[in-house]
Amino acid sequence: MYVILRFEQADGTGIYQSGPYIPYDATRHPLPACDGGLQAWRDEYSAEERENFFFGFDSVEQARAWFYDWKVLVTLEQHGAKLRAFVVPDHAVHVGFAQTVFLVRHAELIAEFDPTELHDEDFCDVYDELTDAAQLQYTDIDNI
Repeated sequence: MYVILRFEQADGTGIYQSGPYIPYDATRHPLPACDGGLQAWRDEYSAEERENFFFGFDSVEQARAWFYDWKVLVTLEQHGAKLRAFVVPDHAVHVGFAQTVFLVRHAELIAEFDPTELHDEDFCDVYDELTDAAQLQYTDIDNI
């Protein structure tokens, strides 16, 4: 079981699909085809099947590495974006080097934060508490 962090607009769309301009750096923000950790996922699923996956992060560290720029987080917050935490079973998650993909139909929203909270000093503790609680609550996680 994973607790996946994902930035979304209020309607659940990804922040790159709608919302403010977000600076892009190919080194820090590789496309899925360039994230070597996602090779098995690309090999296993067709392009059409990959459309069923959403992008997020499997750890606070992975999310912070992508969203390192405070100004971007402030801009996202000003435009109503949220940092959402989802519990997702192992079989529906593929972890890359810079990002994580997950089957949205198996994800359950468990928490929501303002984007700037990602860089709060105690956010790692908050994420760990969410993970611990999810492990207790979702004992039959493969059925969500």
